[in-house]
Amino acid sequence: MTRTRRRPTAAFLVAGGFAALTLVWMVVGVPALVKYPTDLDVSPAYAGTFRAFVDMSTAPLEEPMEWPLEIDRRVRTLPGGGADTVVVEEAVTYRIAETTQQERHRYVIDRRSMQHRDDGRSWSFSPENPIRPAGTYRVTLPLGLSADGRYRIWENEPGRSFWMVRDPARARVRQNGLSLVGLQEVWDGVPVAPYYRTEIEKQGFPLEMTFAQLVTRLSAGGVDVDRALAALPAADDPVVAAARDISVPLRFFRDNDGHALVEPRTGMIVDLVYSEEAITAAPDLEPLGELRDALDRAGGSPEATALADALDAIDRAPPIPVYSLRYEQTAASVAVAAQRARHELRNLDLVERYVPAGLAALSVALLAVVGVGRWRGRRVPHLGGATPPHGGPASGGDQRGSASLHGRPEPASS
Repeated sequence: MTRTRRRPTAAFLVAGGFAALTLVWMVVGVPALVKYPTDLDVSPAYAGTFRAFVDMSTAPLEEPMEWPLEIDRRVRTLPGGGADTVVVEEAVTYRIAETTQQERHRYVIDRRSMQHRDDGRSWSFSPENPIRPAGTYRVTLPLGLSADGRYRIWENEPGRSFWMVRDPARARVRQNGLSLVGLQEVWDGVPVAPYYRTEIEKQGFPLEMTFAQLVTRLSAGGVDVDRALAALPAADDPVVAAARDISVPLRFFRDNDGHALVEPRTGMIVDLVYSEEAITAAPDLEPLGELRDALDRAGGSPEATALADALDAIDRAPPIPVYSLRYEQTAASVAVAAQRARHELRNLDLVERYVPAGLAALSVALLAVVGVGRWRGRRVPHLGGATPPHGGPASGGDQRGSASLHGRPEPASS
């Protein structure tokens, strides 16, 4: 009787252990394994067109100039991360005709949420430009992404984040054996970060406009600047002289229209369908405030009035385009990204589905075996004769192996 009771108890304990192990795996094991890798090194490639709308003095061209554009983007993890965070470098190389330009950024990313953290090791373009991108995404999106979600994407040129939302034109797409969701990030007219002005200057564009260049632009619009200034009274001669020595700073703005296909379980950007980016500029006429006041005081002069109106029109005008890029991910690069996404999905299935399902199945199987054993043990053996009351023998002789009233075998007497 003792052995009959212990076996089910031990089996119950083992089954319970597998059930507990399943719970521990889901609560502890999955979060420990499903996170941003520490050995990532990928290089998506893009191709498109670069268009210039101004010359190197920011004077508008009669017709935009256009060149082929190639972009190589390397994203890799660097030493210095840990169990919860990873240091990621994004290095981008632009090839425009015979010109090559490079930029580099670093981020500290939470390995589980995939969001950036504010960290002294995060910078944009140069370590001299620290950034604070906490709570945003860039090189990847979160695990378990929703097609209807809103995700803040960090952009380095303006030094801030913007919402990436559902793309109605490609909400759900089947591509390269994957079910992908379409997201878009669209905004325009956002001032660039102060540090990005240095990058614009490195590209060969000036950060300011001389008064002589401004006069050329005004003259092209039919304004006789020299006559207007000559119409001012002699008392304003110092103001005119100061204005001629002023360089008007240029304000730069960034536009963006990007569309991507994302694998939702992994958060991987599989295909950058296309991205249109542009830099625009407008003169900041605030340094000419004294000259503007002098023109208002000389309101009786048609020339002075015409110049004042022209300056107001420039100040109110939308920024003029400086250059733009339109590019898309190459087919070969998309194929590589899709292959990597399928690999990561298999890993997710193993960790999140197959292992816990196997542990749960073992637990259920053990419980089933125990249940069947207990059910069979409760069956009363039929020995051919009627069992007398109080367990008396059916016939005289040896009682070994006789059945009790409750259907359990009695131990043989010694």
